[in-house]
Amino acid sequence: MPEFCALTRWMLLVGCIAVVGCAKTAPEQTSAPIPPVVIPPVAEPGRHFEREEGFSYVLPTDWTVREIPGLFKSKIAFGPPGETYVPNCNFQHEDYAGTLDEYVDLNIQGLKDAQIDFQILQDLAAVAVDGELECRRLMIECIDGEQTLRQTFFFIRHQQRMYVITASVLKDGGEEFDAIFQSLAKSLRVENV
Repeated sequence: MPEFCALTRWMLLVGCIAVVGCAKTAPEQTSAPIPPVVIPPVAEPGRHFEREEGFSYVLPTDWTVREIPGLFKSKIAFGPPGETYVPNCNFQHEDYAGTLDEYVDLNIQGLKDAQIDFQILQDLAAVAVDGELECRRLMIECIDGEQTLRQTFFFIRHQQRMYVITASVLKDGGEEFDAIFQSLAKSLRVENV
């Protein structure tokens, strides 16, 4: 009989542990689900991450990224300095519920209202970028102080967020940067947004 009592006690103990253990591991879910684990992206040569802003892009090897506090949300990419101007790209974003074409139209109107001697060089063009993103390109010329700039705007939509890449270079020789700016826009990747 002592063997029976020891076995019974052991089974009761295992049963109690199982019941107590199950009660503590399966509570009712009253809070939000735990977010998925975010796996950091694999290092990619030249890719710059704007983690707080939720995007990344690939820079040419001779370009640098600098922060200008208080002016822009994200850092600005600068090319090799020229004699009187440094080619640059800035990346901005905002939430917008309308269509990409409506957003572009609003921005063109804003540019017309703000620019002196503003001229559209090329009509809007669709640009192939990352598969989930829709993009339009606009090229303009405008006066900035005493210099004439060639600016390329890439308007990119991801869900309800619009990204605007503004690429600026001097008018003279500016077309040499078209491929660089196009490559920067094509490399834009939305990260964990």
